[in-house]
Amino acid sequence: MVHVELKKRGVALKEAFHQIDRYQRDSFWAGCGLYEYVQIFVISNGTNTKYYSNTTRYSAIKEAETASTAKKKTTSNSFEFTSFWADGKNYIIPDLIDFTRTFFAKHTILNILTRYCVFTAEKMLMVMRPYQITATERILNRIEIANNYKKYGSIAGGGYIWHTTGSGKTLTSFKTARLASKLPYIDKVLFVVDRKDLDYQTMLV
Repeated sequence: MVHVELKKRGVALKEAFHQIDRYQRDSFWAGCGLYEYVQIFVISNGTNTKYYSNTTRYSAIKEAETASTAKKKTTSNSFEFTSFWADGKNYIIPDLIDFTRTFFAKHTILNILTRYCVFTAEKMLMVMRPYQITATERILNRIEIANNYKKYGSIAGGGYIWHTTGSGKTLTSFKTARLASKLPYIDKVLFVVDRKDLDYQTMLV
């Protein structure tokens, strides 16, 4: 389920983000009604459009409550966890019309909702960023090609994904491993980490 919050052109995008927070505080049954079943939020002012998971909304609300209790101003970074949509070459698609044509295409939105969202051990929902989704799909495509053309063990049957620090490599590789393990022709998937903290992160997701 996706909730779309629209603002007029010229209005700051953060206003749409804060409007969703206000629904939680002011709307009747906001804390235990159908609103809690929203999986992804989309915010737009026509010019810029972003998406994020319901967990980001919870984090923003929690930060606001903490700031109110402490009676001191804190800067919420929850908005920083919203993501622009992008194509396979990582070109951002900010305009609402172009975003709608791609993000809300039936195949795309169903894949995001059913394949590219992950629950942590704390039942917190994470939605993958577009470059993570692209990386995952290209790995799975390479695996399929290697299987169809019997290229196991060759350079043509392998590959790698290059990500920078903090870009979500662990989530990308974990989700790829999970999806690959469900392929009918895959018997075993070996998931290797080089640090204990990554091992712990992987167990959480």
